[in-house]
Amino acid sequence: MRENYDQCQAVEIHLDSLTRRANYADSHPLVRAERESLERFKADMKKLSSAAQARHDCVAAARWLVHALEKYIPSLPPGSIALAPPQASPELAKGETPAQAVESLRARIESLREELQSAIDAPIHSSEAKKIARARVEQLAEMGRPNVLVTLEARRPPKFAENRPAPRVGHDSVGNPVSLTVDDSADALATMAWLFKDQMITAFEREIEAAADDESALSGEERASRIATAKAKMLKTERSEEAAIELAASSNRIVRRAAADPRAVLGLADSMPEPKSEG
Repeated sequence: MRENYDQCQAVEIHLDSLTRRANYADSHPLVRAERESLERFKADMKKLSSAAQARHDCVAAARWLVHALEKYIPSLPPGSIALAPPQASPELAKGETPAQAVESLRARIESLREELQSAIDAPIHSSEAKKIARARVEQLAEMGRPNVLVTLEARRPPKFAENRPAPRVGHDSVGNPVSLTVDDSADALATMAWLFKDQMITAFEREIEAAADDESALSGEERASRIATAKAKMLKTERSEEAAIELAASSNRIVRRAAADPRAVLGLADSMPEPKSEG
């Protein structure tokens, strides 16, 4: 690739010499010949660059997959390895090659991944959101309830709810740990919730109704079911992908995806733990 680059540079310098110094016109045979050579070299450079990028992508994907496998295997409990039943060779459509089958299966995996993410991201029903909001306001209202016993028993003004941050620890001049004084302050939010609990709940419910998308909402059971179904379909499809890759191995080397499920690559049972996602 470096040699091709040097050739391009040499032709460009020669062209500059012909057109600027010798003042040859673009129609001159020498200029046209050099321009044709330059275009060929540039085309070759583009091909070489694409091939180099493809090799880089393949190596990067392989490294990520090896990293995932090396992280997954030690995470399994000792003696818990269970193998999946032997995977049958994938059924190819008429005229379809194993490599084409891999591409088709990968498109299916991406579709299932979107289906999984859609289930994860689906909103909850407004009625459930209202319960959560109500519970939070009621919790705050209880926290904001003032202490009137000090008035009844000690003839002192009622004591409002206070924020009590976690104590902080510092160090004195010689490095010994000391507890830092934390000033209590009135918990205005909790007090407001105690004073206006019903109004707060009503306001939250109004906001929830305005923003809700109940047609797209899923209950906890529905969400869990759709997630489980999508994951099961993905693993099954990844097993077919792995079988297609092995089928193509004799005639076409296919690099496995960096995000391939270790259970599919290693032929482990569905019951084995799911790989933990990065981050």
